[in-house]
Amino acid sequence: MALTQLQRDDLHKAIYDYFVSQQLNEAASSFAKETQLNPTKSKVTTGSSKLESKWTNLLRLQKKVMDQQKRIQLLEDELDDYKTGEIFKKKPSTVVYPHRVLHDCVGHRAPLHAVAIHPSEPTIATAGSDCTIKLWHALTGELVRSIQGHRQVVTALCWMPLEDAVLLVSASADLTIRLFNPSTPLEESISLTGHQHTVSDIAVWKTTLISVSRDCSIRYWDGKSKFRPMAVISDAHDTWIRCCAVSSSRLVTGGGKDVKVWNALTRKPLHLLAGHTNIVEDVCFIDSNPSLCASCSRDKTIRIWNIDVGGASVFVLTGHDNWVRSIISHHDFLISASDDRSIRLWDIQKDFTLSRFLPPAHTHFVQAIDFSSTLFASVSSDK
Repeated sequence: MALTQLQRDDLHKAIYDYFVSQQLNEAASSFAKETQLNPTKSKVTTGSSKLESKWTNLLRLQKKVMDQQKRIQLLEDELDDYKTGEIFKKKPSTVVYPHRVLHDCVGHRAPLHAVAIHPSEPTIATAGSDCTIKLWHALTGELVRSIQGHRQVVTALCWMPLEDAVLLVSASADLTIRLFNPSTPLEESISLTGHQHTVSDIAVWKTTLISVSRDCSIRYWDGKSKFRPMAVISDAHDTWIRCCAVSSSRLVTGGGKDVKVWNALTRKPLHLLAGHTNIVEDVCFIDSNPSLCASCSRDKTIRIWNIDVGGASVFVLTGHDNWVRSIISHHDFLISASDDRSIRLWDIQKDFTLSRFLPPAHTHFVQAIDFSSTLFASVSSDK
């Protein structure tokens, strides 16, 4: 792109003044003669700083361009891997466990409590105390859509695959559960009512949705019949049920300091798991060993339970300096998030020894985490 005459004159003056300021008088004189510059119209007092400023700005912009080119290349490579399916063929050590923060998704106006990654698309759902659900593009970090359907805090999120769609399910302190199809208008969402207090957590079991609540009940909703109520387990715990998880045939719930294991089909209790000394915040099953489940608590510990031997506590994991809020199992690791702002990986194959920390990403309590085959997401009180 050619310079305009005005730009060319401005550049010539800056170069001439720079020569003079550096006492390169012969060079300045020759340059003025070659460019037909009138030296009396040049301001030596400012020319040097102006040229140097232009040069440093150029270097700064050049670095920004190079950084953006690297980022674009990285995103293009990741996108190509998604399109070809190569990302699912890579070894877990090269793709599963993040070594850097890819995006900071900022937009909520209050602390976050829930996150869920779409099972087959690069979409992440987040929600919290501002009563809104936001959908983010995982590869760019851009906001895709905001959903305002609840009137109070959104406590939990999950995705539920059905035959014709993948629904986003949310639970709230407004006593409702809502099911959204992100590709349809909000007016077409389904609202489930029945709980008498805050709906704390939700889990998908085949075509059934399971919910737990502060009203101490567990409810089953039939996905085959427009989510009509299937069953209710009243007084499942003697206090607020905060969390649940389901495997192929068993359901685990956390209420107060206790964890209970249920037969998911008959809805009969199997084991009472006692050991925590403070409120249980989250539970999960261990992917690589279906006989094990895990729970985390405000007592700063994680407990591993063997369901097949009477629910014995086989490991107690310590190290977090504050409440442990969220746990998930992924391949050979159990991952935990805490109010101490850390996210930790525990090696299942090495008796749950602490393997490593994920890079620091939050400035406040880490409230929830989720992992898909290739994406990891966390949300925090830092919004």
